[in-house]
Amino acid sequence: MARKHGGPPPDPPLIRPAPTGPTLHGPPADGAPAPPPWRSRQLLWLVLAGLAVVLFYSSARMAAPAPWSYDEYYHLGMARELRSHFPLRSFPWTPFSLVSEHFADGVPLFHLALMPFAGWPLERAGLAGVLLGQVFVLACLGVALWRLRVPQAWAFMLGMATLGSLFAMRFDMCRPQLLLVGFSLLFLGLLVSGARPWVLAIVAAVFGLAHAGGWIAIFYTAAWEAAGLLVPALAGAARGGSRGPSGKTGPKSRPQAQTSAKVVATKPSALDEGPGHSPSGLRRPPGRLSWRLLLWVAAGWLAGQLIHPNFPYNLRLMALANLVVPFEASPAGNDALRTQIGEELAPPGLGLLAEQWTIFLAPLVVAVLLLRDRRLRTRATLTTALVALAFLLLGAVMLRRMLEVGAPLAILALAALAAERRRQFPGGAGGPGGGLLGSWTAWAAAGTLVVGSLWTAQTVRVYGFGKASAPQEMARWLGEHGNAGERVFTAQWADSAPLFYSAPRLQSLVALDPTLFFAKDPRLFQLYVDIVQGRHPDAARLIRQRFGARWVTLWQAPVYERFAEQLVATPGVRLVYRDPYYVIADLGAR
Repeated sequence: MARKHGGPPPDPPLIRPAPTGPTLHGPPADGAPAPPPWRSRQLLWLVLAGLAVVLFYSSARMAAPAPWSYDEYYHLGMARELRSHFPLRSFPWTPFSLVSEHFADGVPLFHLALMPFAGWPLERAGLAGVLLGQVFVLACLGVALWRLRVPQAWAFMLGMATLGSLFAMRFDMCRPQLLLVGFSLLFLGLLVSGARPWVLAIVAAVFGLAHAGGWIAIFYTAAWEAAGLLVPALAGAARGGSRGPSGKTGPKSRPQAQTSAKVVATKPSALDEGPGHSPSGLRRPPGRLSWRLLLWVAAGWLAGQLIHPNFPYNLRLMALANLVVPFEASPAGNDALRTQIGEELAPPGLGLLAEQWTIFLAPLVVAVLLLRDRRLRTRATLTTALVALAFLLLGAVMLRRMLEVGAPLAILALAALAAERRRQFPGGAGGPGGGLLGSWTAWAAAGTLVVGSLWTAQTVRVYGFGKASAPQEMARWLGEHGNAGERVFTAQWADSAPLFYSAPRLQSLVALDPTLFFAKDPRLFQLYVDIVQGRHPDAARLIRQRFGARWVTLWQAPVYERFAEQLVATPGVRLVYRDPYYVIADLGAR
């Protein structure tokens, strides 16, 4: 601005307006200085923090290298088969499954990533898959933190080590849920930091190929648009008078720093370009949804499904995994199927939920800050907060698996809030009054990191995962003694996964999810459940005639005790294998 001759030069502004549009994350303009050295140091600290988290979690897996989940056998076995038969068109190993004739891979990119080391020994291949998934999740979080310009981003990265036993168990398993977590962090980070629509469309397409739940990118975009409807009202309330963060009327005159801070709070930025704009470059009239961004993301996801190697059967599998399975796991679902669905689709008990107390700290801080200071309620903070809270609420009351997604999303929500506080108050500790606990905030955060990580490490080790894999020796024995084409009746349906890996010449019932058996033949599935629960005294004859099986695997658990007694009492049935976990019965060759 021009000034009168002879007057003193104007004072520099106390708070500089934040840059808007693509300049926030794009290259510097002509003549602009290079990024300051502290940015390079921040990146170094962020990378070191990520490596520390990988070492924290992987140390537990390296100390207990056996598979932590039955599904690991399936995924490593699938990657091995794809090395010689790509793509698979059928799945003859489980003739009672819906995908036996027309196979569809729900996570093709995950199996593609496992293929380079699928031929390694089981423990090494599993560890490699775990490390690959962990690095991917933390890299996605790092990209989100970097784009959001989160202050002390390394501290939020370290916060991933405090997410309790449920997340830690999943984080140390070679399973595709890590891709669901990673892509959720990446997509949300790109969405709220102003990525272009075509970038979001590409990520949505890859997301859909990495996990059958990749459609959730559309939900994230809808949440972003819904949060945009709230911003005009919040912005109008902030401009409606001289009211402070709590809504109380304040004095007419304010200190210069506080007034400047309010100007910055209402000035659009790349994280919140105002009520009528979208950080993705799509303008939206105030108070109305913008369907263009939703269409971009939906079209990207659909494009990924159209190039799926198992199209169109992948769409049937996606509907089953995302609609049928959650419904059948609910009280309204089939009673027989619900007895066979894994615990991760059941609600957590109060004891287990209390054990996860560390995952509720971040959303609690986010909720308090958003309620206390409405200037922090931007599209970015509202979107990340509402999505994280939705997953945590769903996980707490219905599907415990959702907690594993909601916990890291809560870290992202807290990071977005920290970035917004720094944007509004770049010269201070986050606004009037400093942090949530004033001068004690940093000490409280450090203490939370230490206590939370110790709690997570201790609670996950109590469960004893990886010290031994119960079905491993049983599956190896059948691989050595079973003849090609013979069928195994698995009392515990999940035994099909280790059999697929260690005894690929044999057939079993259903792999990965019993819903695939139920969807193909509900009546035969009901018979299967009745047999394994001991309600058929002539079980051996039914297994031979209706299922065509010679071998029966029996997990030595109380739930199968009655069934085991019936088999042992049947003339002609021989127990040919026993270890501390399993018994194998031979019904005789046909």
